[in-house]
Amino acid sequence: MAAEGVDEATSLADQRRAIETSYEQRVAECQGRFAVTACVDRAREDRRRGLVPLRDREQALDALSRQRRAEQRRQQIADKQQALAARSVPPPQPAMATVREPASPGPAVEPQSLEVRTRERGEASNLRSREAEVRVQQRREREAKAQADRDRVAERQMQRSLRGKPVQPLPVSPAVAAPPR
Repeated sequence: MAAEGVDEATSLADQRRAIETSYEQRVAECQGRFAVTACVDRAREDRRRGLVPLRDREQALDALSRQRRAEQRRQQIADKQQALAARSVPPPQPAMATVREPASPGPAVEPQSLEVRTRERGEASNLRSREAEVRVQQRREREAKAQADRDRVAERQMQRSLRGKPVQPLPVSPAVAAPPR
């Protein structure tokens, strides 16, 4: 069925080229006429009408192709998960004559996997706390910089006032100054 899709895509591309070639020829013919614009508009409209069904079919083929690829990818993932599951199941051990103790209630957890999970949780917790510390430090730096900027502005204003140059506020525009109706 994939070969049919390729053949149809090739056929659609050929049809598209034929439509475009016909359009270019018609536009060239229109250039020799007195009413060029109307002639070119008709040629464009004919080209558009010819391309619409081609575009629709191309979109349908593209959608089908995407569905096939998605299904193949899902199958690959399922196969990979089955292979991992088969690999993680321990091989059956030969039956022994000894009697085993009954399993304790609750899930069976291997001590090693418990240690690994506990260690991973600890590492994740440490990572989160380090990230939080970095964010706090960055916030403190931003606040210190903002305070330094405010201090610098206040110092500059103080210097200006000592020099005797009064700082006048900007004039307010009449539209802003007028009370609302």
